[in-house]
Amino acid sequence: MRRGAARVTATGAWSEAKRSASVLRRSAHCVRRPRPGGIAALGDALTSGHSIPERWLLADDSWVAHAVTAGRLRYTYDASRPDASTSSLRAQWRECAGHRPAAAVMLTGVKDVYESSGYDAAVEVLHGLAGVLRAQAVVPIFATLPPVEARKAEVLRFNAAVRRLAESTGTLLIDFHAAFAGAAATPRLFEADGLHPSPEGAEAMGRAAVPTLRAALSGAASRRARATVRPRRS
Repeated sequence: MRRGAARVTATGAWSEAKRSASVLRRSAHCVRRPRPGGIAALGDALTSGHSIPERWLLADDSWVAHAVTAGRLRYTYDASRPDASTSSLRAQWRECAGHRPAAAVMLTGVKDVYESSGYDAAVEVLHGLAGVLRAQAVVPIFATLPPVEARKAEVLRFNAAVRRLAESTGTLLIDFHAAFAGAAATPRLFEADGLHPSPEGAEAMGRAAVPTLRAALSGAASRRARATVRPRRS
């Protein structure tokens, strides 16, 4: 390649990098370095938004970003991925486990309500993963799907299955569906596709999650404290 052509190519790459960085800065809600003992998130685009957790950037359309800032909560990692299926949560947890979170939220089901006529397999994944988390002293948290107008009945059935699982296993639950009550009249909470939360919708989700996340972290801290207390010698 000629020197001039190489210079043009390098300049173009640098310009593209600067444009990408500018987009990231505009969409970023906060920068959070992963720290152990906090909140982890597993799921799909309803959680990830445009976040790039490996660069410590949490996007404005991520409920995790709004939860950790509004609630001043310790953040450990967001392992969610766009287009992820429920079955991929196990792999997400393996990615996340090394960061040592105290609690992990599992928000999933979009692909299930669009592609599946039954939710037994998804519920089994959630049930099994919750057991894995408990065995590793991590608090599992289930979550309901926000309303999806195009799949209203399917979402209600999936959420009912998640609620039953939470009740039968004594697992904490974040009710994102309730947080969007009346959302059909407030389309600003969704992007144009009617599925993915807008920054305003992500903020509503984040604020709804804060009380449950606080309870999870508080409970985890209490258990750690009890585990470190040694009986006095007589």
